[in-house]
Parts: sequence; structure tokens; C-alpha cells
Amino acid sequence: MPESKKALEGTIKINGHNARVLFDTGTIGENILSAAFVTTHGLETKVLEGELWILMAMKGSQSTSSKQCVVNIESGKMRTRNNRMIVGNLAKYEALIGMEFLSRNPATMECGNSTIRFPKHKVKVNCTRTSGLVRPAAIPTTEEVMEMFPEVFPDPILERLSPSSTKKSTCLLPSLFARRCGRI
Repeated sequence: MPESKKALEGTIKINGHNARVLFDTGTIGENILSAAFVTTHGLETKVLEGELWILMAMKGSQSTSSKQCVVNIESGKMRTRNNRMIVGNLAKYEALIGMEFLSRNPATMECGNSTIRFPKHKVKVNCTRTSGLVRPAAIPTTEEVMEMFPEVFPDPILERLSPSSTKKSTCLLPSLFARRCGRI
């Protein structure tokens, strides 16, 4: 079975909102919450003391986070409070639930049955296997996209944006890209 078919995705509630999550035993250290999910649901964030690097398994795949959220996570009878999650750019999921959460709430992943059991809470989460295509869960920052497509983002634009504002201005990208490509 391809490696991508062994990962499990499911839906849980984060602060009362349905969230599509990837249960990922490879996510070690921190759970990650999508910046789009945070914005959509108006979740309160706290600025971290320093920037936190997020390194992915794919060569060269990395990002940073300067914010965190403290959220409640629910599934069936399981209700966990004060779950710290860093805020990051995720493409396919609203959250990556990793070893920090899965260890703290002892979980048993049954990839063959596409379920995750939380025996302490007497909860079973029915999941689906991820698609057969391997797609990164994280997306590049605005600055990384601008560097990948220099023909779309000329140097004068990059020079006007400081590195700190570029990393924090993800909403800037769609309008710049659309204008350069003649879409608006």
C-alpha cells in the first residue's frame, strides 16, 4: 500500500467548528492550526516570543510561525481543553494533529480500519485514508511564492516589502498575482 494511503484524515471540532484534520504521527512537537481557519472563525491568537520554524519531511519544505492559539478539541464524548497549536499556512487541512495531542490523549491508530481510538475517552474517530496523490500539507509563504515566480513579481515589488511584512501579508499575494496576470 502506498505510504500516502496509510495516513488518516477526519473531522473533529475545534472551538466548536468542524475542522478537516490530518492525524499525522510525523508531526512532532506542536500541532498546527491553519491560518485560514483562525481567520475564518475569528480565533484569538497570541504572538510567540520568537519565530518558530516548521520543517516538513519534503526536502526544502519549511515555513515559520509567529502565532499560537489555545483551543478546545472535541470528538464525540472526548472534550479536551487548552490545546496549544501553532498557526501556520496549511493547504489541504484545517489542522495537523500530531504526536503531542495523540500522546497526551493516548490514541490507537488503526490504518487498516481507518479509525483512531481514544480509549480513555471511549471515542472512536472514523477517518478516511488520504488521497493516493502525495500533496504537501503546508503551503509556501508569500515571500517564497514571489521568489519562485520572479517574472510575476519584479524586484521593485520585493524591495518595497520588508521581510517581516512579506511573511505576515499572505492576503497580499492574490491581488498582486491577479493584477500582474491581468485578471483584475
